[in-house]
Amino acid sequence: MIAAAFGRRLEAKSTQAKLVMFTCMAIVALTVAYAVYATATAPRWIVDDSFILFRYADNLANHGQLNWNLGENPVEGYTGATLVFLLSIAIKLGISPILASHVIGIACFFLGGLFILLILRGFNVGSAVALALYFAAPFMYTHEWSGLETTLFAAAMLFSVYAFTSRHRALFLFSIILLSLTRPEGALLAAILFLIFRPFSYKSLFIFVTPLLVYFLWRWAYYGRIFPNTYYAKKVATDIFSMKFLVFCLKTWIRNPAAVPYAGSQSSALTENVLNVLSFFKEYLLRPALVVFVLIVWTDVRRCKYLVFSIGAFCAIALFVYLPFKLEMNFSYRFLAPFYPLVILGLAGILKKSDTPLKLILALALLVVPQIRMNIGGMPAERQYTSTYKELMDEAHIAIGEYLRKTFSPNDWLVVHADAGAIPYYSRLKTVDFGRLNDEYLTRKRRSESEIVDYFFSRNATAMVLTMEARPSQNRARELEAILADPRLGNYTIVKVYGADSRPGYSEVLYVRNDLLRH
Repeated sequence: MIAAAFGRRLEAKSTQAKLVMFTCMAIVALTVAYAVYATATAPRWIVDDSFILFRYADNLANHGQLNWNLGENPVEGYTGATLVFLLSIAIKLGISPILASHVIGIACFFLGGLFILLILRGFNVGSAVALALYFAAPFMYTHEWSGLETTLFAAAMLFSVYAFTSRHRALFLFSIILLSLTRPEGALLAAILFLIFRPFSYKSLFIFVTPLLVYFLWRWAYYGRIFPNTYYAKKVATDIFSMKFLVFCLKTWIRNPAAVPYAGSQSSALTENVLNVLSFFKEYLLRPALVVFVLIVWTDVRRCKYLVFSIGAFCAIALFVYLPFKLEMNFSYRFLAPFYPLVILGLAGILKKSDTPLKLILALALLVVPQIRMNIGGMPAERQYTSTYKELMDEAHIAIGEYLRKTFSPNDWLVVHADAGAIPYYSRLKTVDFGRLNDEYLTRKRRSESEIVDYFFSRNATAMVLTMEARPSQNRARELEAILADPRLGNYTIVKVYGADSRPGYSEVLYVRNDLLRH
């Protein structure tokens, strides 16, 4: 009798486990189907900064120079080497870098989902919820098409975590080397994971460090600088964060999370970045964080405390490092998006081990499901942004670049203030980048206004393109005013003002030197 009751209990438990497994598989299938649909219907856009990577990759593939301007002093205007090298291989194979960047971005987005599933050991409540949150995040679809390394970096981080948890030493070493080359902050996570990987091996340390050291020494010798030029271009704020400053940011965020001061000085750049982090947390992570507080089981956390602490420390350090920088082109939380999968992994790990059905059901119904609905509801805004941006790229940036390529010689000089992506790429002209990502003169030390203006006219450039915005940053506005007021601008004539109806208040003004105009 007791045996029969025990058997019925086991059968009921088995039935319940099968039901949970089936439900989890159904959730994962639905989220993957949604991801495929959302990817297929998303605008085929590409961000202007991606063309900087394309220019480096093209120069490497076709001319053997990993440089901005062929034959000039080398400058490192890209942040990570992995995507540039992958694009250069694609170009060598006759594949367009635009197509290659789209394929890489989309593939890495779905690979990230696969790694989440593998890290959480297959279909369970945790992996189902994590994948639902991951594939429902609207900003991820913006980034998979953007042409930048955002989804590549996210996938590389998840790959390294999976390799760590699998305890496959060769795979782990490969993953952290790849991660270190994808973005500089990836080297930090790679080092942290290596230090806690067991058993420790000096041979593994040699295998990990040697290729990175060789690459670093080559970079240093080739470019003459320790960090990429992008580091010096974006670092504008060095203030120590005071409690008064943090309280101010929190008060501003609580009153109106959308009221972000426009960046134009050190203090406003810091404020914008802090409020951006708080806004991201409130919009995408607050409800999942509440689930953690409801369901957390500290004994489970202690079992993997080193990994949890390491990933948490990495995210905190990376965000702290980001705050003093002027993070331009931070569209759709670009600099925060790669960390999102790491954060939801923590939530998923807790849900996976949860043995409190009532709390679990309440948490999913009241917190996770509304979060997913809100995420999906954010898709129209992302699509609106990318579709209007694509129109601006086609009608202004790319049109200017094509005109310059057909009209002038590749040895002629172009000055761009300050959207130096598609215009230099399509024009093939040597370019002075007043966005500063690809110009060492403007980043080596603080320049006076007169020095900046003199440098602008120093090349006696064939053509110049000035970006006009309704709300430029204070520094950019001052530079433009000084350039427009300089009498040397009289040597140039406005050929055309390019823009798009979908982006009012934003235009590109093309100037050509007077003696080169065709009458």
